[in-house]
Amino acid sequence: MSNKTIDALVFCPFYVSEANASITCEGILEDCFMVHRFPGKKEKFSHERDFCTSPSCVNCPAFLAIQSKYDERIKPYDFRT
Repeated sequence: MSNKTIDALVFCPFYVSEANASITCEGILEDCFMVHRFPGKKEKFSHERDFCTSPSCVNCPAFLAIQSKYDERIKPYDFRT
C-alpha cells in the first residue's frame, strides 16, 4: 500500500518517485533516472497535477523524450545526408 497520495494517483508509466520539490522519472538512457527539480512545492504540485496524475501525461516533455526510446517508428538519423 502506498504511503504517499501521489503514489496512488500517478498515471504516468515513467514516474518513479517524488521528494519535497523534485520528481524522479525513468531516464532517457538505459538504467538511468531523470530528476526534475522545481523552484518550490507549488510548481512541483502543478506539474504533478497537470501531467503525472493525468492522462495528459502524454503531453509532458519528459514523457515524450522517454517514450521516444520505445517508439519503433523513429528511425536513427543518417549523419551522411
